[in-house]
This record gives sequence, C-alpha cells and structure tokens, in this order.
Amino acid sequence: VLHSSSKDIVDIEMYAYSKKDQSENIFSAFLPNGRIMFRGKVYKDGDIASFYISERQKNILAIMFQLPNKSVSVGDTWSVDFNIIHMDQNFICDEFKQENKVKFVSIEKDEGDRIAVLDYDLLNSVIGTYDSHYGVFIDDSTEINIQAKFTGTAKFNIDKGKWQFFEGILSIKSQGFPLIQDQKQIFKLEELKEFPDQLQ
Repeated sequence: VLHSSSKDIVDIEMYAYSKKDQSENIFSAFLPNGRIMFRGKVYKDGDIASFYISERQKNILAIMFQLPNKSVSVGDTWSVDFNIIHMDQNFICDEFKQENKVKFVSIEKDEGDRIAVLDYDLLNSVIGTYDSHYGVFIDDSTEINIQAKFTGTAKFNIDKGKWQFFEGILSIKSQGFPLIQDQKQIFKLEELKEFPDQLQ
C-alpha cells in the first residue's frame, strides 16, 4: 500500500494477505491477514528515504520501489541499493562479484500513456572460507560459496507515475556450513481494484 506522507515522501506498507480460504492456509496461524510485514519510505524523486530499516527490508524496497533520482533515457542504466549477502569478520573472501544494473530498455504506448520498460539484473556472489577457530563446526578448508541473483522485468507508467507491471525472481544458492540452501522467491506487483476487507 502506497500513500503520500508529505509532499516529498511516499510511505510504503506491506501486509500479509491470502486470497485463499484461511482454513486452507497452513501459514494463517503465523501470518494472519492484516498483519503488517514491512514499512519503508521513498522520496518522490526515487531515492530510498528510510535509511534506518534492516538490509533485508531495504533490499525489498530497492528492488520494487527505488527509481533513478535523475532524468533517464532509453538505453541508460543505473543501480539500486541491493546488497543481500552479509558476512562477518570470520569469513575470508577469496572471490567476490557484484553486478547491479537496471536498464531502460524501451518506451511503449498504452492508451496514450508512455510506458517505460525496465530490465533488472542484480547479482551478489562470494567464495571463501571461515576462520579456522570455527573448526568445531567446519573444516577451514571447506569452501563457502554463496550467490544471490535477481532478474526481472518491469513497466512503469510515466504519465500516471506508477508501476503497470513488475515481476522478477530472487534466487539464492549457497554451499558450505552453516549455509546450505537453494531457494527462489517471486516478487510481483499487482494493482488491486478494491482494497481487501481483511486489511481494512
């Protein structure tokens, strides 16, 4: 849910909401409809305002709502505040790679409105080992390999100042103790014609 809190700032709130019958939703006991999951702020020029939120929540804000704070044209690229891998001082990094690119691909027309088509290509990747004093849990020769990647396509209505389409996939793969996972999460924005009663 987006709404203006001042002339310069847009407040963004995210709520848990299931379209299915609650009796069929195994997560309903943990995430009841109407529970707020996220709060953040962006300036109307596109930059993130809520510097104080956690990195995990800032990543959501950056992926779905951060826009360039200057004029851009077709073919231009820019970065967003995407930083999903966080290691402490015990991690010895041997290789790292970061790609952070949003590209203004083209302009389409829809019922007279100008629609900016954007492609997202974001990557965080590290390879290394943990300090040997963690030997109780992990051999210091064990390789830690973590990769987080977001790819997506979005369409922004320039004339109405809002997203018309947004969909992407965040994939995280990691090997080595204590992180062993392979997961994907879909990020999608869909405009609701009516606000759900459960969230009133």
